[in-house]
Amino acid sequence: MIVSVTGASGFVGSNLAHELLKKGHSVRILARKPESVEKFRKLNAQIFQGDLVNGELDRFVDNSEVLFHCAAKVGEWGTKNEFYQSNVIGTRRLMESALDRKVKRVVYLSTVDVYGQRNHAGENESSPLMKCPHHYGASKLEAELLVRRMVAEQGLPAVIVQPGYIYGPGDNALIPKLKKVMAKKSLLTCNGGKNNIGLVHIRDLCDLLCRAGFHDVPKGKVYIAVGDEHITFANLISELQEIYGLPGPVFDIPFPIVSGLAYASEAVFSFIGKKETPLITVMGIKILHYDYGFSNHRAKEELGWVPKITLREGLRELASIN
Repeated sequence: MIVSVTGASGFVGSNLAHELLKKGHSVRILARKPESVEKFRKLNAQIFQGDLVNGELDRFVDNSEVLFHCAAKVGEWGTKNEFYQSNVIGTRRLMESALDRKVKRVVYLSTVDVYGQRNHAGENESSPLMKCPHHYGASKLEAELLVRRMVAEQGLPAVIVQPGYIYGPGDNALIPKLKKVMAKKSLLTCNGGKNNIGLVHIRDLCDLLCRAGFHDVPKGKVYIAVGDEHITFANLISELQEIYGLPGPVFDIPFPIVSGLAYASEAVFSFIGKKETPLITVMGIKILHYDYGFSNHRAKEELGWVPKITLREGLRELASIN
């Protein structure tokens, strides 16, 4: 089957492209810089040079049966326009090409951030959407709403997958950042780190993405991707301490203080025009406090998805690689 993947130079897209190639699919990859995905050419993937915002996309999706849109600007810092151009305009242009070229199925990789930066214990896909106080979450919400409108008004054959925190081989954000902070003895917690952080291993996520792409489910369906384990921030830190021999939290600080520091830091950095990411950000502090213990019942019930990688297995694998 001919499948197209965006974001193959990134964490999720790269792992997904490998999985699709292993399954024997004919994989097409879109990349601004072909050298960033050269490893896939050696695996017989077809590389298309292009840009979601300004490039020609019709040729990339032409004759594709399934399109996986994993590309996005991800991060804690950047201008509103940078996130909007990549995550909203790029998505709109790609979805228009998918409609024009009659792609049979689109899988759009979203995020649970579209439900807002608040507590979500036990919530599911019927929870109200809410704007996040950071550019990444806000732009992903706008992009998802765009996809939903195109499904309803134009018949876009899209399915949406919303992962929580993703970790595993290729992760250069969550686990590496925590290890770095812990090694510097500068890790802090709020209320003892009792919040469920909604983790999902990258292989489990790729399994769900494939199921969303190849199972016969109605267009417009939305699936939350979090693992089965109730993993709190404290659980994650404890495992990192045991596996890597790192020191634990140094401070436990009331969240309102941490939140105030994050907003103040971002305001100062914005005012003086600094491009570097502040030491503490509004997006970065959510893992310290908010409960992301969403239900994954729908994906399990409708797609037969079963998260298989436990936190300990996933972290031990990372330790053996790094």
